[in-house]
Amino acid sequence: LVLLDEPCASLSASASTEILIHIKKTVTRAGSSALIVEQKVPELLEIADKALVIADGTQVYFGDADKIPVEFI
Repeated sequence: LVLLDEPCASLSASASTEILIHIKKTVTRAGSSALIVEQKVPELLEIADKALVIADGTQVYFGDADKIPVEFI
């Protein structure tokens, strides 16, 4: 399991997407999983299988990343 905290902090949207795609390829190739904490939700959803959204300390969504409600993006 790879744990990443804000790997895209201070990066542009295009650089963030590039880094996240690289992370996904690397983790998949290794047969592992990644837990990524990130505020750049749209970029992260491009590579995520599942999403967990926490607001004010409360879980408000957990499920498939491609089905996340638009209000959380």
